[in-house]
Amino acid sequence: MKKLNKPCLVIMRLYVIITICISTIFLSSVSRLMFYQNPHLLAKEDRNTTILLWHAPLWYRKKYQRPEMAPITVRMNKQCGGCIFTTDRAKFELSNTVVFHDSFLERKGDFPDKSARSLAHKYVFWTKENPYRTKYLIHGPLKLDDFDNEFNLTMTYRSDSDIQDMYGCWWNLRPEKMDFTKKTKTAVMIASDCTRLGAKSRIKISDSLMENGLKLDRYGECFGSRFEGNLSTLLRPYKFFLAFENGLWCREYITEKFWSRALGRGLVPVVWGPRKADVERVAPPFSFIHADDFTSSENLSKYINYLDKNDTAYLEYLTWRNLQPPGKVEGVSCPKLEPDARLKDARIPSAFCELCKRVKFQTKISIVSSITKWWYGNESPECLENKLRNILTKIPK
Repeated sequence: MKKLNKPCLVIMRLYVIITICISTIFLSSVSRLMFYQNPHLLAKEDRNTTILLWHAPLWYRKKYQRPEMAPITVRMNKQCGGCIFTTDRAKFELSNTVVFHDSFLERKGDFPDKSARSLAHKYVFWTKENPYRTKYLIHGPLKLDDFDNEFNLTMTYRSDSDIQDMYGCWWNLRPEKMDFTKKTKTAVMIASDCTRLGAKSRIKISDSLMENGLKLDRYGECFGSRFEGNLSTLLRPYKFFLAFENGLWCREYITEKFWSRALGRGLVPVVWGPRKADVERVAPPFSFIHADDFTSSENLSKYINYLDKNDTAYLEYLTWRNLQPPGKVEGVSCPKLEPDARLKDARIPSAFCELCKRVKFQTKISIVSSITKWWYGNESPECLENKLRNILTKIPK
């Protein structure tokens, strides 16, 4: 038998070593993928049901994540899928879903190291604000486009999100009982955001309405009259609520001003901000007045004053309360005025119920290739406008 020369032996040994390395990497990847896709392999550590809220909105941190408070870990009810909700970052390795509110952009380094992420982890981008905030108002060192190919799911108020986290829904409204005879005041407005351009615009519109004769009471930090009492007690005597948003024509951006403050408490919302078609798509029929239907603040003010004096015409805007609302839409989260019993714990944001059902039963791994294009690319130019003079051309004079 002919002996192989030394160079041939070296080449063969290198070939064997390379083959072993490639096989090891391949088998490791396959085993990790199987570990992700087979929930039975994860049940022992609850990895397939643990949702970690890595970074929460400011309001949540003020209420539940103060330095003196222990992290939260609680299991949701079965109606939500029975997931474990936690704010304990020490449980990162045991979780399979990690939720990041947009405010993580404010602090550099407050994002898990890429080497710590496993194939089992789903990353969720969560925000309740419109795109103007992430584009102009978060003054941190990070930008959203730094995180392309990082997120698997989106959770926002928009219908093109994986989980739609709306501020309200008709089917979820439980309107308060109303005594129309005690409605002795015309209109009220509450606004505490006075910085972004849309917020400044809505104040200018309210100024113009008052100049044109509308009896309007205004509360909030923007007006130096913050109300600390019971909101229902404050709003009950009014007929109209100015549901003016802080952004112009931001897609589907319809907040609690419209849902819980107006419709939920027996007031007729006067809407400015979202397009009328977006509101009509989700609102009860003939339940609101839209500023875009009027050529001037004077005409809008006259119409509200007309309704204030004409009970028959005004009450037509409340007939929706006798209608049967449509059925719930799966995958859409809508908060209730009262705590949601399905969540078991008030510290769990309402959208996490739908998120739990989605991540627990979804096995396909997906990637949002460009969170920037998805979030900004589908938005209207008016929503992202950063020059006040351009916005003022769009509002009624």
